[in-house]
Amino acid sequence: MLDGLENASKAAAEILKKEIEAYASRKKELSDFRKDLESFVNKGIGGKPVIFFIDELDRCRPNYSVEVLEHMKHFFAVRGIVFVLAIDKEQLGHAVRGVYGSEQLNSDEYLRRFIDLEDSIPQPSTKDFTSYLFDYFAFDQFFKAKGRLQYPNTLEEREAFLSLATMLFDKTKITLRQQERCLLT
Repeated sequence: MLDGLENASKAAAEILKKEIEAYASRKKELSDFRKDLESFVNKGIGGKPVIFFIDELDRCRPNYSVEVLEHMKHFFAVRGIVFVLAIDKEQLGHAVRGVYGSEQLNSDEYLRRFIDLEDSIPQPSTKDFTSYLFDYFAFDQFFKAKGRLQYPNTLEEREAFLSLATMLFDKTKITLRQQERCLLT
């Protein structure tokens, strides 16, 4: 029985030793990666930062979103590398709480570990956004088509369409993405 205990202890010690060696190896690889990355940043662009733009992280699978944040923090924590996140912070907070399985988790506090500066883009007026979409989707090509120009009401229909779309979007309070989809289809 004593031999069994001794063998089990040796086996456990050997497993622990291998795990510690693997951890040390990963830690050294991470350190080497950061050094190489920092060297690349310093040599390659004349002292200007490398900027990564990450858009719609809040729309990804929750566990993927959290993994990306953690990799940003741990692998790319190098002077001269900047990440710009275009996110819906509230939705990303839901993802964080989902991954960690707790509605009690303060997701704002968690996200502060990854986000140093925060700013938000103001929502455009419904009228301005509708006009933008009208131009973007080239509705004028329809309203100013040669076959339509022979009718005198064409310009009035154009204005009526814009007014109606603006009024509907304003009254229903749908999101910008939903407004875009309404005019796209």
